[in-house]
Amino acid sequence: MIDGNRCSVFAAVLAVSFSAAAQDGGVPQTPIELPKPPPELEQLKPLEGSWSCKGTVPAGAMGPGSPEQSYRSTMKMKKSLDGFWYMTDYEEKKTKTHPVAVKAHGPLGFDPVARKFILLSVDSMGGYVTETSAGWEGDKLVITGDGVVMGQKSTLRDTVTLKGKNELVWASDLKTGGAADFTSMGEQRCKRREDRP
Repeated sequence: MIDGNRCSVFAAVLAVSFSAAAQDGGVPQTPIELPKPPPELEQLKPLEGSWSCKGTVPAGAMGPGSPEQSYRSTMKMKKSLDGFWYMTDYEEKKTKTHPVAVKAHGPLGFDPVARKFILLSVDSMGGYVTETSAGWEGDKLVITGDGVVMGQKSTLRDTVTLKGKNELVWASDLKTGGAADFTSMGEQRCKRREDRP
């Protein structure tokens, strides 16, 4: 409702400005130019589509004494919001050996001011993260940033490595509690599914 009110106020201000200009016999000095999706978004096109993944979490990653876990997940990425973002939906399959199945949602796009790619993400455990990347280095995209994971302030590093057009590896590293270095949270090996958007 707040956003709607803001839009209404913005529209009213524009209407008054243009009306005043018309009455004075003048025209606005600078026409309003709506933004267009940045061309850099094309660099994310290799990630677009539906993916089936097999993931592993190394022993100890979920806490001292935690066992290694294997799981399956799906990831879907498609253009949204008039082409300005790639919206990403991620979901792990819950099993007896993988009881904590995470779901996540968020946009991946390009910040034209900072000149960096940006990933915003929220998950099914109350976590969130804001990560940025300078872009691809060969077939590798490294995205880093800060957020809250499992209720703790954290620094994350995601590394996406393309393995041709239809496969990729997504590795995640995490640093929490003032740790000096990253801890591997595992990796997922993903294959493109038939239902690419």
